[in-house]
Amino acid sequence: MKAERTRQFLPEDHLYRVETEAFQRDTGGTSVAYGKCEIRCIPVISMIEPRLAKPIRLNTVFSPASPLSGLAEDLWTAMREDGASPQRSWALMEKIIEFAAQSEQRLLAQSGRIEQLERLCMTDELTGVLNRRGFLSALGHTLASATRHHEHGLIAVIDMDSFKVINDTHGHDAGDAVLKEAARILRQEVRTTDHIGRLGGDEFAVIFVRGETSGTRKRAARMTAALNNARILHNGLRIPMKASIGFVTYSPGVSPEDVMIRADRAMYRNKRQRQASRAADAEIAARQSA
Repeated sequence: MKAERTRQFLPEDHLYRVETEAFQRDTGGTSVAYGKCEIRCIPVISMIEPRLAKPIRLNTVFSPASPLSGLAEDLWTAMREDGASPQRSWALMEKIIEFAAQSEQRLLAQSGRIEQLERLCMTDELTGVLNRRGFLSALGHTLASATRHHEHGLIAVIDMDSFKVINDTHGHDAGDAVLKEAARILRQEVRTTDHIGRLGGDEFAVIFVRGETSGTRKRAARMTAALNNARILHNGLRIPMKASIGFVTYSPGVSPEDVMIRADRAMYRNKRQRQASRAADAEIAARQSA
């Protein structure tokens, strides 16, 4: 994209200045022109019209064929004409302000809708935490910040134990209740600056941002205890929840792929250890009852 021209409009009374800039871009062999506009007024004008206290910017490009482009050209012509009346210039100015205000309102509405759609694309519908895409995006930003600012932190990967058994025995509603309760516990035990995601199925992950401290370790221990001591009430039954969790630290320069592989391996080590411990406990109990 190349700039074709830049104009500054400044009337003799110096009450306001309008700047427009036109661009040209080739798109698929077709030359498309765009423009933008900014209106500045001297501070005393804000006493008369509060809307003019700050520069008025049209924060989106507009076609040269649009009403704003034509009005800007008319204003430019009127201000260059000898003896052009201030009333004519100010009338054109008011039209530009009105058009810019309307455009800004539309843009804000569109921006709000875009933000809402982005949140939906990044959020797990069932639990309300980040989905896999949202979590990996947060992880990428966190690790990039860690590299820039020499930060360290902690990553946890969580797998809900016996989730398939709960689904098969009590139904998918019970499984959904387990996932919702797990997400609630995670939100309760981490800071608002940390990130929680559901990676899929019964697997969650947490980023403890800048969290390689004793305080973070304590929060991680509380989170582990809470997940493994929780129960959900379903159809009059209290169903216990258990979780296997792997923790790894991250440091400057580490990649998202590397840290997630290490965290996943740590989680599976923890799961095997827990399974071996339960098997040993069962064997001891069987011997004692024999």
